[in-house]
Amino acid sequence: MALITCQNCESLFEIPEYEEVKDTVDIYVDGSMTAVAVVLPQTRFIGSPIIKLVFPIEKSTVNEGEYRAVLEALREAKERGLRNIRILGDSQLVIYQLLGRYVINEPRLQALADQVWGKVFGFDHVRWAWTPREYNKAGKLLP
Repeated sequence: MALITCQNCESLFEIPEYEEVKDTVDIYVDGSMTAVAVVLPQTRFIGSPIIKLVFPIEKSTVNEGEYRAVLEALREAKERGLRNIRILGDSQLVIYQLLGRYVINEPRLQALADQVWGKVFGFDHVRWAWTPREYNKAGKLLP
């Protein structure tokens, strides 16, 4: 079962405090109306080459694109055998919705959030973290 937490945030599953997990891999995500970007290491080993991926998507809202970026990140992490991950995105809305801090009122976003939550159970540890746009490595890949 996955443990979902965020530094300095309330967690989705009532974890009382932030805890550093050994071998946590940072994965940066960003989404737009037409594409998503994911930046992650090829493997969990230190010094592993960084992979920068951009996927076209069906035209959607920016928030839907952000959720699709998270879904692609989870898929890529699972394919690479990553077990402890931290997803970093610059969409405060999406990150805080995944943490349970913000309510999801839009049915299409709720459906995407449900997909995300369904995919985290294949990992040992998943954390969500908001990062400012200027620090989001994936944000630099999208036009």
